[in-house]
Amino acid sequence: MFWKLFGRKKKNVREVLKVAICPDNSVLAYVSGKVIPIEQCGEKMFAQKTLGDGVVILPNDGKIIAPFDCEVVMAFATGHAFGLRSKNGVECMLHLGIDTVHLAEPVFKPQAFEGDRVVAGTVLAYADLEAIRRSGKNTAMLCMLTNGDKWKITDKAVDGNVNAGQSVVLSFEKLI
Repeated sequence: MFWKLFGRKKKNVREVLKVAICPDNSVLAYVSGKVIPIEQCGEKMFAQKTLGDGVVILPNDGKIIAPFDCEVVMAFATGHAFGLRSKNGVECMLHLGIDTVHLAEPVFKPQAFEGDRVVAGTVLAYADLEAIRRSGKNTAMLCMLTNGDKWKITDKAVDGNVNAGQSVVLSFEKLI
């Protein structure tokens, strides 16, 4: 109503967030930075793909966004990990930092919580990268496909720089 009265066009959420429209069954970069293979993440459990295959980004900044339109199905109170499910049923886990869950000082500020429905580009958390580095921990941020029994990764970024909300880092197809 306000916009009708004053003639200003209401902006689309994606315009405001400056996020590309995420293709179905794809994951946009959830943080800006440099992609490395998951095998080089610095944590044996993730490198061996115990929780699933995926992608790792070494972040340039601490703003972590939703990589696709999804429901937050799990959110740790510490803000270091989120479980996400797309409308198509793709399930991913975002894990922020390596071995950061037990840090004495809070290094994450969660902005999304279990049960929230968010669009690609919505801020999920902020990370204090300097505090993580000061504690001697790895800032690597992972996105892993956790229901690989139903979906298969068809394409993934393995190196290069990516921009949050702009670069596709994973693509999937449903298994029959």
